[in-house]
Amino acid sequence: MLCGSVRPDNGAGNGANGNGGGNHSLVVEEVYPLSSVPARFTTALTLHIHAGNWNETAMSAVRSALQRHKGDTPVTLCLLYPDGAKVYLRTEDDLFVQMTESLARECEKHVAKVYVAIRKQPGLQPPPEPRWKRNRS
Repeated sequence: MLCGSVRPDNGAGNGANGNGGGNHSLVVEEVYPLSSVPARFTTALTLHIHAGNWNETAMSAVRSALQRHKGDTPVTLCLLYPDGAKVYLRTEDDLFVQMTESLARECEKHVAKVYVAIRKQPGLQPPPEPRWKRNRS
């Protein structure tokens, strides 16, 4: 994934839009491998669940999937009732996740819908800490 900005070129022609001809350049400021995008930019995960279909087996399967993908993204459960009511439940901190495609696929097998909230902070993001530094305490 590329993040950057579009900037007008200087002195390229005589266009009426004030930037000398309308030519622009894309300036790339950040580059991320596609595999790291979900974990890097996800700010929340919400699982929508039909309350009438929710049972112990589905609950255990979703909990197991969340525990296999530990991270720092909060998870919210939204119980959908037949009368249209919605009840939002926030999970405990030990069920925070690192968002990945495989987690989304696992959860989709057991819930009505998976919603992922993503937010890009303006400006350059600091690079992740190298793995060899994370393991030292």
